[in-house]
Amino acid sequence: MRVTRAIVGLATAGAAVLGTAPATAAPAGAVEAGVWGHYGDVDPITVSSSLWRCGDSRTITTGVIGRVCAVRAANGTGIGVHTAVIVRNNRSTSFLAQADASMWRSGVNMGHWICSAEWVEASTWSVCIGLTRHDAHSVSAKGWLNGWSVGSSPTV
Repeated sequence: MRVTRAIVGLATAGAAVLGTAPATAAPAGAVEAGVWGHYGDVDPITVSSSLWRCGDSRTITTGVIGRVCAVRAANGTGIGVHTAVIVRNNRSTSFLAQADASMWRSGVNMGHWICSAEWVEASTWSVCIGLTRHDAHSVSAKGWLNGWSVGSSPTV
């Protein structure tokens, strides 16, 4: 199942939509391309006006930490929501990362996103961001980094 999702995600990576424009909803469980954001040595949560609800950080390998978040726009008051897998590379060398996440509402999978493999530079933060959905209900996220679970987020 994970291999199939990775292959489909890599095949659709070129169809990524940049920015926060509304996305049309894909059927639940469909795989869509996510977008990598690179933040240098700045924690992406600290420079965002959105409300981030994140699970615990998990060590993926020596010097690399991942965590999954559900993110709501407009400091938590908006209806725009998306998933995010945060990668912190504390190593002195680059790290090749492939991340994916799914959005959940009341036990229903609302979508799944994959960010194809990309290098995370040494001592930097990168984020795999899923496409924005418009949903006023509480949602949570589940995420993976290089096939390893980074757990679940609280609801946002």
